[in-house]
Amino acid sequence: MLILITLILTLFQVGTRSLLADEKQILPSFKGRDLGNRLVEVEKLLAKGPVLITFWATWCAPCLREMEKIEVLYEKYREKGFSVIGINQDVIKSRAELRTFVKTRHISFLIIMDRERKLGNLLHITALPSTFLIGKDRHLYFFRTGYREGDEKILEKKIVEAFSDYSKK
Repeated sequence: MLILITLILTLFQVGTRSLLADEKQILPSFKGRDLGNRLVEVEKLLAKGPVLITFWATWCAPCLREMEKIEVLYEKYREKGFSVIGINQDVIKSRAELRTFVKTRHISFLIIMDRERKLGNLLHITALPSTFLIGKDRHLYFFRTGYREGDEKILEKKIVEAFSDYSKK
């Protein structure tokens, strides 16, 4: 049991350390299809404002708590150009099942299914939720694995900070 806990903690630390090494790290761009089968392109969203990307699953209780808080931030800043993409990591959910799940949770931001975990692998996701805030020039402003009560306050400060880069010429 101790070996398993050590392995989990090591994986968590490695995943976190590699992405937090440089807060101004440039994240790769990607595209995906939302639940309505519309193409979502990060580059187009970034032209309007910061983009929050969260990797989550329906079975992940911390993910669901975080998504409630993210929805509040999305509603507050979306008119200014803030976008959110929830990248679902469930393997067995159908598009219709996921649409129903999202609707009952009152989630209004974009959701992309990543059954084969192509996007998760691209960004080296090792834990859920994994949340990134990217801004102008795809720079990383915030990264966190897991969710702790109060993370949304830190995230909101980073959203405001990311918006300030959009006002600079």
